[in-house]
Amino acid sequence: MRRLFLYLFAARVFADPGSAACGPCHADIVKRYALTGMARASTADSLGSGSIGKSYIAFIDNFLVQTPRSFFAKTNSFALSPGFPSAQTYRPVEEPCLQCHATGVRLVKGTQNQYPNPPFAEPGIGCERCHGPAEAHAVNPAKLRAERRDNVCEQCHLTGAAKVTRAGKNPYDYRPGDRLSDFVSIFVESSKNNATDHVEQLSESACKQAAGDKLWCVTCHDPHGGLKPNACQTCHTPDKCGRGPQCATCHMPKAESADAHVAFTNHRIGAKPQPKPFRLYWPGPAPARELALARPTIAGLEKIEPKDAAVLTQLGQLYDRVKRGPEAAALYRRALKLNPSEPTAAANLAIYEFQNGQVAAALARWQGVFARYPGLSGPGLNLALAQSQRGDPSAARATLLRLLRFHPGNAQARELLSRLPP
Repeated sequence: MRRLFLYLFAARVFADPGSAACGPCHADIVKRYALTGMARASTADSLGSGSIGKSYIAFIDNFLVQTPRSFFAKTNSFALSPGFPSAQTYRPVEEPCLQCHATGVRLVKGTQNQYPNPPFAEPGIGCERCHGPAEAHAVNPAKLRAERRDNVCEQCHLTGAAKVTRAGKNPYDYRPGDRLSDFVSIFVESSKNNATDHVEQLSESACKQAAGDKLWCVTCHDPHGGLKPNACQTCHTPDKCGRGPQCATCHMPKAESADAHVAFTNHRIGAKPQPKPFRLYWPGPAPARELALARPTIAGLEKIEPKDAAVLTQLGQLYDRVKRGPEAAALYRRALKLNPSEPTAAANLAIYEFQNGQVAAALARWQGVFARYPGLSGPGLNLALAQSQRGDPSAARATLLRLLRFHPGNAQARELLSRLPP
């Protein structure tokens, strides 16, 4: 087995001082919480509590990747990780994955998946994710207004069909007690059963619609210790089915999810999913910019004030699709003035520069993108092709070998490598 570039993390806990500060006063709670799936959502070298499975993470150079083999508890065996086309590839571990599996993520600014080792301050979901910074003492979500209370859980349990960061905001600046909708717009449509859409599913249930704000996650879940017994009997009398208080066995069955999380518990509580229009999850009109980015069309994006790198980049890609190359290139340049580290704008602009004879500029852009985002194979392939065409096979070879470290099964890279002179 090749071991040259897989450096697994040391198997120890990197305790966050804020979470560790909770132990002296809340020892019993901390002890109970340590046994929950949230507390065990990651370890030093894997994502997942192990109840369903674990996916393993490793470093290639300084970049964090998910390996192609995962452990599945149901079969007590290893198999191809969900969503992987083959065992000959790796996948960048992006920040949103770590945010819902770990505490204190340490992404290097301006990169896709470059982290120090360890990449997070604390494995699993620590106390501060739900209770806020320890130095300000603790936020009790149960005492917040309903929207802000529910937002604490919605950080990870409402994925939606599209999630768009609000202009000028960073969703990871959210703290318990804030309004999540001030940081990110989440659009939903009821078409799939995803493992982390618990909030949306619950909102469609007859129970939630009848109970309103009285019914929320903690009605049934003790966040420090698993499920609450007989939670349904708060409103319902057990029927004569013989299962007693275990209503969830029939009314909230477990099934395979439509995403890569393998399994989920149906939170519609017996209701069948009904197709619904694409809409903002929170009440109120959808912000025009966020809606245009969530469902991008040329007409929709052209109406937005063009002083936003994300809007300009998305509009440029749509212009590309309809062969409006010069206009697309101009949009990418404007986007890069606003955000010089925007990888899509840089990689796509380099194509136009190369085609127009600006070879040095194109090579510099592809080199910059590929250095910071090696999980993006397109810029690496374009860089290698350009280096080869300029008569620099040694540089092309080095680029392709680096690309193949992250994408061992990339057929285009292997074919191009085979055609380079020795």
